Amino acid sequence: MAWYLEDTKFVRLLTLADGVYAYLFDGKDRSVAVLSAKYNHAEFNIPQNDDIYASDLFGNPIASGAILGDTIVYLWTNKGIEAIESILQK
Repeated sequence: MAWYLEDTKFVRLLTLADGVYAYLFDGKDRSVAVLSAKYNHAEFNIPQNDDIYASDLFGNPIASGAILGDTIVYLWTNKGIEAIESILQK
């Protein structure tokens, strides 16, 4: 699902919990957060709402509130980077 990052630029890195990170990208048509975790990371629930969608590395949808595992998760929206930052920092 790396195609989500096409035509976007890296904006910043957020630390969401111990060993849990969000790499934020912003583009003309969408904003993306790539969630990544270190081995033995803190528990982190994957946030979503009606405007922000989550999928795994293969594009499969992830249920809101699912616990982040050891694989990359993509969050994306067309509502802007602020929408993703807001939901991640709740």
